[in-house]
Order: sequence, then C-alpha cells, then structure tokens
Amino acid sequence: MEFDSEQLIETLDSVARVQAARAELARAQGALDANLYGMWRAIKDPKKVAAHLPPAITSRTVRGAVLRLAPREDFVQPSLFDGTVPQSPKVELAA
Repeated sequence: MEFDSEQLIETLDSVARVQAARAELARAQGALDANLYGMWRAIKDPKKVAAHLPPAITSRTVRGAVLRLAPREDFVQPSLFDGTVPQSPKVELAA
C-alpha cells in the first residue's frame, strides 16, 4: 500500500503540530498548577482560591494542583495526643 507523498507530508506535519501543542499545553498546565498551589499556600482554602478565578477554575482544579505539587509536609495531620504517647501495659509471658 502506497500513500500519496503529499498526503504523507501533510499528515506528518499535522502530527508534529499536535505534538508541539501538547508540549505547550503541558508547560502551561505546569505553570497554572504552580500558581494555584502558591495561592492555596497563602490561604489553605481551595474554594476561596477558586472564587477569585474564572469559572473554569474550580476548587477541584485547585485541589488537583495542590495534590500534584505539595510536599508531604503540607498534609501532616497534628497528633491526636498532647505530646505524650500512651504506653501499653507491661505483660509478662509465662515461660
């Protein structure tokens, strides 16, 4: 099966344009994520961040950016204890 060389060239050109557009989209998405994460760090409320942005950016969009970029330290839960760790009772096993 042979292709018309002109059609093949046009198809390869289209593929190259699509790949370039995907790369640019990935760069733009990365920049948006970084900005959304920075806004979230300032107030820690995805709904408030989204409220200041166009309707296309929802609190879910903000949470997604945070989950992609935030280090573990941003998600550490405070201890349920007051700094003391309860000790289990000492149990001695019979020999």
